[in-house]
Amino acid sequence: MGNIISKENFVKDFIKNFVPTISIKQLKKLKCYAPNHGYLWMVCEHNLVENLKGKDAMIAYDNVDKTGAVEFQYDNGFMSDDVSIPLSKENDSSIKIKNNGLIEFYVIGKDFSWCYIVTHERDGCGPYFIINKNNK
Repeated sequence: MGNIISKENFVKDFIKNFVPTISIKQLKKLKCYAPNHGYLWMVCEHNLVENLKGKDAMIAYDNVDKTGAVEFQYDNGFMSDDVSIPLSKENDSSIKIKNNGLIEFYVIGKDFSWCYIVTHERDGCGPYFIINKNNK
C-alpha cells in the first residue's frame, strides 16, 4: 500500500481495494461515492463488501494486527486530512477512537486487507470493520 494515502487518492484507493467490481455509477446511485454527496462507508450499509458492524466491528478492530496501519479522516473532502498518517497510539483501540470523538475516521490495514470506519452517525450506522479477503 505504501505509507501515505493522499486526500486526492483516498476515494480511488478505497474503491479499488474494497469494492473494485462495483461501478462508479452504481456507487453514486447508492450514495456510496464521495465526494458526490455520498459516504464511502455506505458500502457497508448496502452490504457491498463483507463487514462487521457495531460491537462486532469494535472487537474485530481491537484484535486485528495493526502493524503498518494508517489513519485518515475523510468526509467528502470538507473535513479531511491532507494525507494519511501511521496509526497513532491514541487511536489504536475502538474505545480510544470513541473517547477521542472522531467521526468519518478510517483506519486501514497496511495491505488493505481490512478497514475500520467510524461514521458521523452515532446511532445505527457503524462503526464498521471491512474484511477484504482479496488482499489477505
